[in-house]
Amino acid sequence: MSTYIQIHTLTSHSTHNLNRDDLGQPKTVTFLGKSHGRISSQCLKRSIRQYLRNTEMQSHAGTRTRQLPRLVKQHLLAHEVPEKLVDTAVVEVASFAKKGKAAVGDELTQLIFLTTPELEAVKAKTLEICQENEGAKLTEAKKLIIPAIRELYKSQKFRDGVDIALFGRMTTSDVFNDCEAAVQVAHAITTHPVKNQDDFFTAVDDLESDDLGAGHMDDKAFNTGIFYKYSSINYPLLRSNLADDDELACQAVLAYLEAFIMALPSGSQNSMAAHQRPFTILVTVGSGANSNLTNAFIDLDRMPPKLNPLQATTQALIQEYLSEQQFYGDWKQIDQAVLACQKPKYLDDLSIDPIHSVGTIGELVSRLKTTLTGASA
Repeated sequence: MSTYIQIHTLTSHSTHNLNRDDLGQPKTVTFLGKSHGRISSQCLKRSIRQYLRNTEMQSHAGTRTRQLPRLVKQHLLAHEVPEKLVDTAVVEVASFAKKGKAAVGDELTQLIFLTTPELEAVKAKTLEICQENEGAKLTEAKKLIIPAIRELYKSQKFRDGVDIALFGRMTTSDVFNDCEAAVQVAHAITTHPVKNQDDFFTAVDDLESDDLGAGHMDDKAFNTGIFYKYSSINYPLLRSNLADDDELACQAVLAYLEAFIMALPSGSQNSMAAHQRPFTILVTVGSGANSNLTNAFIDLDRMPPKLNPLQATTQALIQEYLSEQQFYGDWKQIDQAVLACQKPKYLDDLSIDPIHSVGTIGELVSRLKTTLTGASA
């Protein structure tokens, strides 16, 4: 039976264009007939992966790249392998990513997640084959490289990097192993309709002596809104991806939680500085089906008028969660639900039982760590 860790956050972003479309406009989505602001899951995952690289997970992270053949080439040349043999080996390595098809050049035909041990092992094995067959014909040496790499993967159990274990790895290669993602991330959308706006701006030429007006004119689109962000972690799958290392799996979840809360896309940040983090965070652990709570905000305009938008959104989220729990029962079984709200007054006159409320994110992390440690014991 799977254990799912689900994260729900509410974040109020001021003027921003964190994730733009092909026209430079902030992304939107039509939800129930109205236009809502949107930040794509791909954009969110990218920012999370970048954030994880600056945490203690850095040493456990993989690299998503097409540059494996180029790295192998540099390694072989550094060890004075003859250039013709290097070129032959590089073409063979480049063909790893496409089953049954030869490649040209020193790049893979697709992006592949690789851990540092995998990168080093492929470079070392290719060098070994080249050194052992420097005197052989190029066609003979060529035939040995891919089988040697395949045998390498059969004989060694490479543990997936934390980001690979979280976000998965899918390839068409018959050499590298696929890895099923343990994490699901929803597109973040605003809890209310939005309308994109334009900021017209000018720039002045500092060295222009005559007053001839602006040296540059342009406009930049933006919107504002309260975003609901949701993610789910399949904890047993994450542990399996990490070779059943309970300690590393627990660390990965806590690092992912931090990244999900703190990471921000970089779009237009220099001109808009939309550095807001969640004001409400709900984390649940249980064996029941996952629950994206976006429908909580359909009737938001019917909330008591005395509530400010942040408080109304917080209460709508909690009420939707409690309503789902009552309606579905064990089908959406939750063993523990922890709520961290930056403004405790947002919970006034609201019954949140059986949710456990904490005063800080630190307390939320501590309770989650205790739960995961107990589950792994």
